[in-house]
Amino acid sequence: MQKRILDSLAVLVRPGGYLIYSTCSIEEEEDRTQIDAFLYRNGYFELVKDRLLFPSAAHDGAYCAVL
Repeated sequence: MQKRILDSLAVLVRPGGYLIYSTCSIEEEEDRTQIDAFLYRNGYFELVKDRLLFPSAAHDGAYCAVL
């Protein structure tokens, strides 16, 4: 499902714009693996920054990437 979401939204990003991908998961296959595969399929995007937050007393785990 993440693949379909990323690919369908990529065409809506203006040149020079950003695509933000975020999950409430810390599973590699839902996070960085999805981004790496997306970048392979869509060479005109680049990873600007990503961050993985592990669960703590303050928050649940999450992942975010700026493309």
